[in-house]
Amino acid sequence: IYINLHKEHPDNPIVLKSWAKTIVCLGKYDEAVQKYKMAIKYFDALGNTGESWQCNDQIKEIENRFNDPDQFKNWVSAVSGGSISEPKL
Repeated sequence: IYINLHKEHPDNPIVLKSWAKTIVCLGKYDEAVQKYKMAIKYFDALGNTGESWQCNDQIKEIENRFNDPDQFKNWVSAVSGGSISEPKL
């Protein structure tokens, strides 16, 4: 779904951010970081600093996952809407 949305709307940061969250839920954290970075680029171009900040904050959560594994697992659970109870690091 996100591949098709991205093809139709390649510069849409909302699509990229949502895609990144889905990738987080799949446990593909490095790939999610790349999608968040792409979203930041487009949010910055739109002057949407709030969304850029959120994406950067979510990148930090991923990058710091080994520093506080319990906090990270809680964050992934929240990103998934509670559907993932035991995320991997």
